[in-house]
Amino acid sequence: MPTNQDPTNSLDVGGARALRVTRDGGVTTLALGPIGGPVEIEIVIGVAGPVVRVHAAQLELTTRGPLALSCEDFHLHARGNIELRAEGDLRQLVAGDLECVAAGDVRLDGKAMRARARRGELRLEAHDDVRIDGEKVLLNS
Repeated sequence: MPTNQDPTNSLDVGGARALRVTRDGGVTTLALGPIGGPVEIEIVIGVAGPVVRVHAAQLELTTRGPLALSCEDFHLHARGNIELRAEGDLRQLVAGDLECVAAGDVRLDGKAMRARARRGELRLEAHDDVRIDGEKVLLNS
């Protein structure tokens, strides 16, 4: 990331990798990667604060204690599958609407289940039949 304004300072960190520091106006960039190759870790320090970018084959975070993420908006995109696993409870608390859309089937399975509309209607819609199977089906009880 050399610039015309300030030459790149480079430090060989071993493993055929170098740490490059560039300055362009009020922006300083620290970039780590293979010598002559693509950037793997980049920290761009500008007026608004630091921006950290990681380009890696794999990224693992491990902690013995809590992991907290706090941000304005959170976007997660996986080209493959996503699996959330909790050995304890999982709670979703949403101040606004919650929308779940699947191109395939949706399955919910639990020891007991409850759906409640605190205000307004509860609507079930199906293109085909609606089936209710239970030991007893109680309406308005």
